[in-house]
Amino acid sequence: MKKAVILAAGPGSRLQVIDPEVPKPLVELLGVNLLERQLRCLTFLEQIGEVIVVIGCSSEAVRKWIDASGDWRFLLKVVENSRWELGNGTSLSAAAEELKGSRFFVLMVDHIFDPLTLKIFAEQSSQSLALSVFEGSGERLDLDEATKVWVDHEGFVRHIGKDLKHFTGVDMGLFYLDERIFPALEFASHEGDYSLTGGVKHLIAQFSLRAISTRDTWFDVDTNEDYQNALQNLTSKEASEGLVR
Repeated sequence: MKKAVILAAGPGSRLQVIDPEVPKPLVELLGVNLLERQLRCLTFLEQIGEVIVVIGCSSEAVRKWIDASGDWRFLLKVVENSRWELGNGTSLSAAAEELKGSRFFVLMVDHIFDPLTLKIFAEQSSQSLALSVFEGSGERLDLDEATKVWVDHEGFVRHIGKDLKHFTGVDMGLFYLDERIFPALEFASHEGDYSLTGGVKHLIAQFSLRAISTRDTWFDVDTNEDYQNALQNLTSKEASEGLVR
């Protein structure tokens, strides 16, 4: 059985669509909060036996919701990241002990995609470290904020970062990794970069990271505008079909 990690420690300061007191993981979209969406999405992967949610900002409220969320098909654990303000790389590092000896999926709490996208990614990444790369386009894609990637002709990620001038796609925030990411995150932190992207830069300098390309619709719900865009593009059927425990 494999593991998955949901990074849900950030403050979501730019997303205050309903109540500024509601933590980002608990912001609801069509009646289902962002964290629950990711948990429900993961129920589609039969190989997942354990899910670790890393919390930080407003941790008490998020933990309270998790404790009351009921039973899941997988074992659900919570890890608290006291260094969440530094960057999301510290959140993955906070779960290192729980992930020792494992290969695992990494999801962002605010990235929404169809469960089928996750299933296809899991099937195609089973033999190697991987990143889901969006190769589509559209008005909803904010390239200034997006993390860009450059994929070589063999299908491996060679460069990643928000400031790339030449790129072939966009990082969807869906990874399949193993313990090799943790030394990479440590190296990045020594350079003052505490982001997951910073760790991945060091990772791909030594190891292969396969790009799993897709044009499937997805949403990064980072701002109020992002939220409204997702709301307008998701129908109730899309939000609930297959997303029931």
